[in-house]
Amino acid sequence: MKLEKVAERLRRQHAGKLVCDDSLVAAMAERCLARNSGARHVDACLDQRVRPALCRGLLTRMVGDMTSAKIILSSSAEGSLTIDLIDRVAPDSDPTTPEASIA
Repeated sequence: MKLEKVAERLRRQHAGKLVCDDSLVAAMAERCLARNSGARHVDACLDQRVRPALCRGLLTRMVGDMTSAKIILSSSAEGSLTIDLIDRVAPDSDPTTPEASIA
């Protein structure tokens, strides 16, 4: 699946883990079935929504000298994309620091 390619690239380039919530996979599958465009709609969603949002989140963290250990993609009931970026915890930092979320 296309999301697996995104996950592999994130692993290679940023040593991060991408987790796609079942809600996101279901929303993308539903969009494929609801439209005549099928897989092209998934490509468009990845190119226009998922990848740009991931890049913004990763670049914002890089500017602040932070890295994300895990990124969770999900979809709300309304169909909006949610990205939770869970930062790496340095050995001398506070592990109770909340994760960031991009909606």
